[in-house]
Amino acid sequence: MINSIGKLSMLNRVSRNFIFVTSSDTKCSVEIYEDMSTAIQLAKGCVSEAPRIAYQHKNRFLKHFLQNSYAGDPSIRTSQLIAPIALVASVVLCIVTIIITGSFIVGLTALSLATCISAPIASLLCVNLPVAKLCALARRHGAMLTGYSAVEKLSSTNAVMLDSTDLFPKDSVSLATFKSYSNKKIEQTVHNAAAVVSNIGGTLRDLFEGVITSQKEMLPMATDITYYEERGMAGLVSGKRILLGNLAMMEENHISVPREDQTPSLNKNQSTLYLAEDGELIAMLIVSYEPDRSMIHEMQRLEHCGIAAIIRTLDPNLTPEFLSKLFLVSESALKVLPAELGDACDDALQTETDEAEALLATRGQAFSMMRMLSACVRQKHNISVSVTLQIVSVVIGFILVAFLSCYAGLQQLSTLAILIYEAFWLAAIIIIPKLRKP
Repeated sequence: MINSIGKLSMLNRVSRNFIFVTSSDTKCSVEIYEDMSTAIQLAKGCVSEAPRIAYQHKNRFLKHFLQNSYAGDPSIRTSQLIAPIALVASVVLCIVTIIITGSFIVGLTALSLATCISAPIASLLCVNLPVAKLCALARRHGAMLTGYSAVEKLSSTNAVMLDSTDLFPKDSVSLATFKSYSNKKIEQTVHNAAAVVSNIGGTLRDLFEGVITSQKEMLPMATDITYYEERGMAGLVSGKRILLGNLAMMEENHISVPREDQTPSLNKNQSTLYLAEDGELIAMLIVSYEPDRSMIHEMQRLEHCGIAAIIRTLDPNLTPEFLSKLFLVSESALKVLPAELGDACDDALQTETDEAEALLATRGQAFSMMRMLSACVRQKHNISVSVTLQIVSVVIGFILVAFLSCYAGLQQLSTLAILIYEAFWLAAIIIIPKLRKP
């Protein structure tokens, strides 16, 4: 009966995941970054051990779906190990009992009780119930997880690679204050800045596209575009040099800016950008960053699971210190990639492949990937607890039968007593792992 429940859970999980795999919707596979030398550079400073960096990218086909869905798991491997050992131990116990008691019937009784109580009756539930819960969680968040093989591979993740637009999608970055410092035509300078930013991309592109009134196609052409790490960006538009960056960027280019007592006070989710043209300060922009509450909670969950966030950004405001305040996580759990590693990150996140391993897939939302990675880490622990409890129940049960066999107490092990013993451990195997939610 218990094994039937486990098999039914597995079949339901596989059939629902099959619908996801065969759908025509956008699918992004979650994978582990394989280039170890580059991975070490990407994770340097935020991961102390060998880096296991997870990321997602688009692909057209998820391969080996059934193979991964029905792959072996710890409960199967444990059962395959327990069965022969328990059988041999039960036969030895039978012989020892016959020698001690001088009764062949008592020896057979000990053999029967030992083999019954040594059977791992909940082996299929140890893994299939936690994995079924993971799959239900995945469906709620627009994702798909095939089975334990995915949990085993992804639970070793210690870093996740993200783009800044994953943390701050469109409309989460807005302009709070715009203060002009020049008599020049501000609108044209803003359009010139938008032309530079639109080529750079990232969170600031959405901000400027929301500020300007003209269409993107009407923006002037920007050339000689350069991004200066943690400072800002520059470009030539209509022969004019446009600078957009922070205070360090302005000071580096010898552009004077207002004193702090002349600028508005900032909230914890706000940061300042300065816009300059041909060496003259044109305006100050106070930009507000409003991450979604669920994303804040997920960043905290990742940190709790020992997973650092490696972030690719071309926004000088998004420093580890600022992100730490926004998402309420420690700076050690964050790393903003330097410019020289940006291409490696872009290649990983933006490359669309023909096929990828069917382990964990999403519909492109970073939150879904992050939620499932932390869930895999937690549920791997729960599965280990379940399998350990199953082993403990078998060992204690056999020791109990052996003790009573040697001291002529087998009559105390009635059918009801064995059922109560098995029910107790079955409840423990099912309930205890649920105390730690994925």
